[in-house]
Amino acid sequence: SSDVRLVVMGGRVRQGVVRMSDSPMTNLHLLNERGDLGEWIEGVGEERWEMVRGAAERAVGCWPGAFYAGVDLALTEDKKRVFVLEVNAFGDLLPRVMWAGEDTYGVFVREVLGGKTSK
Repeated sequence: SSDVRLVVMGGRVRQGVVRMSDSPMTNLHLLNERGDLGEWIEGVGEERWEMVRGAAERAVGCWPGAFYAGVDLALTEDKKRVFVLEVNAFGDLLPRVMWAGEDTYGVFVREVLGGKTSK
């Protein structure tokens, strides 16, 4: 099975990782495999990606004032529906996961400083 962990900061998805497992438990700290988010997006298509991304952003929006959260999501087998599995207040621990040249912590610092970094 697989799902995606997307980190939402400032209302937008900023980071993500695909989590793959032979069991329903996909947590990475349980030594499960990481998949490539870019390949996953290519595989499901842009329309489905927008559906998943939007679900993550709306889920975090349920907590007004929340700056960031990690959202675990899964698509149904036919890829027509997305389910929010969990919203984690501290779901930003994605070591060695880069997106647009930055890791989660670099994005966080830039956002907190209001974009006043070199990126």
